[in-house]
Amino acid sequence: MAISTREDFIAYCLRKLGAPVVRINVDDTQVEDRVDDAITYFNDFCADGQEKVYIKRKLTATSLTCSGVITGTFTKGETVTGGTSGAKGTVIDQAANNLSIRIRVVSGTFVNSETITGGTSGATGTLAASNALTLGDLDNRWIPITDSVLSIINIFPVGDYFSGDMSMFDMRYQMALGAMLDLSYTDMQQYVMLRSHMSLIEYLFTGQKGLRYNRYQNKLHIDFDWASDAQADRYIVIEAWSAIDPATYTRAYNNAWLQDYATAKIKQQWGTNLKKMSGLQLPGGVTLNGQQIYDEATNELAKLEDDARKIWSEPVSFIMG
Repeated sequence: MAISTREDFIAYCLRKLGAPVVRINVDDTQVEDRVDDAITYFNDFCADGQEKVYIKRKLTATSLTCSGVITGTFTKGETVTGGTSGAKGTVIDQAANNLSIRIRVVSGTFVNSETITGGTSGATGTLAASNALTLGDLDNRWIPITDSVLSIINIFPVGDYFSGDMSMFDMRYQMALGAMLDLSYTDMQQYVMLRSHMSLIEYLFTGQKGLRYNRYQNKLHIDFDWASDAQADRYIVIEAWSAIDPATYTRAYNNAWLQDYATAKIKQQWGTNLKKMSGLQLPGGVTLNGQQIYDEATNELAKLEDDARKIWSEPVSFIMG
């Protein structure tokens, strides 16, 4: 029977333990918790519990929202200053509705309801009474990541070194243009070797952007000069591993390892509950033995966790160098 809901999955696990013939002394909330534990382990260590994804992200700038129409026009590149806070920022552009501007390289903290003034244009505006300042990626100096992402592998800038697209003056463009005719009637060995050499030179002179990410902070830190290298509205592509949510991809509930592991987790909870009443004799001479149930479940979990790492997880990647 194909399982398509969390409720059916829980009912299946309880039937494997003997329900409804045998009373399973586990509260509904305890069952929910143990299923959550099983799914978390499934996401962390089983290849079927995660997928490689590519996340497209447009780098955002800080915005200042005004309570009314801005007087004048802020000039790109000029410094805008808060009249009360003294905070400063460099103008990127002004919204078409003249109710907000985008800035970067913010120093200080703009406050609600203060007047902002452009250093060159003389344009002015009164910030909104609440939530006037919204920090963007360029000033946060990190990129927000969703809860489902388990780890970050790499980033791919769209354009040259985060700062622009490949143009006709770019070395790669000129090299490809000059070699195009030759490539039509000769082999590509020399071209491939030249491109590899150019990649090595690029790496030596620009280096690799360092990444720092912790899944419990949901922030991707990229170690480069945000003030000069990052540009508003430029895209980057983030290569990552993301958890499979069985609530969305319901076929995951039919994974044999996940079913066995969730059942063993519920069984261990059952044994833990019964251990509190160890030795209690029920009518008919039946004696509860929670310790035995607990020990059986613990051994099953140890075997399943070992299988998860040795059989069901992705093989360890080779590192050359």
